[in-house]
Amino acid sequence: MIIDGHNYCLPQLDSKVGYTSLEHKMNLPVYFTLIGGRGSKLYERSWMDDYLAEQRILLDWLNQYTGLNVVVTHGLPWTAGLENGKINFPEEIWDIFKSPNCHLQILIPIQMGSRWEYPWKESEPIIKLAIERIGANRIIWGTDMPMVARFCTYKQALDQFKIHCNFLSDTERKDIIGRTAARVMNINN
Repeated sequence: MIIDGHNYCLPQLDSKVGYTSLEHKMNLPVYFTLIGGRGSKLYERSWMDDYLAEQRILLDWLNQYTGLNVVVTHGLPWTAGLENGKINFPEEIWDIFKSPNCHLQILIPIQMGSRWEYPWKESEPIIKLAIERIGANRIIWGTDMPMVARFCTYKQALDQFKIHCNFLSDTERKDIIGRTAARVMNINN
């Protein structure tokens, strides 16, 4: 996160390092990309442990700044949770979303596009679980364009949620595809 022109990592984020209430006063969302796994291989358990540790730090920060909308970008660590062709996460991965102002940007193709083919049907069970655990009204569709173009087109990335994922209601589709983002960013129609 950049505060007053300085780039801070999560462990430094607290009231001592210059966070002002400007974002809160202006009702601006704050976006965080959790990395995890620094210095470990993607499939090592330590990668997931590091990711969960970053989530705990962010949750502590969220508890300090209640009411501030936060978006966890780039989704969850889909590849780190991959076991026997299915994505399985430890229960703890959902803890951060106990904060009602924590949102998830969801984009499957950028991490799973080299493993699965469009429309990434293998991802549907974890998407359904994310909706059950977080709520479609707190999930924001994303693409990671132009990087994802090596796996799919923009239209395919959008169509995953627009026409596939048959378990989604029309309301859930609208929330994920744009309504949640508009609400978080205070964009009125």
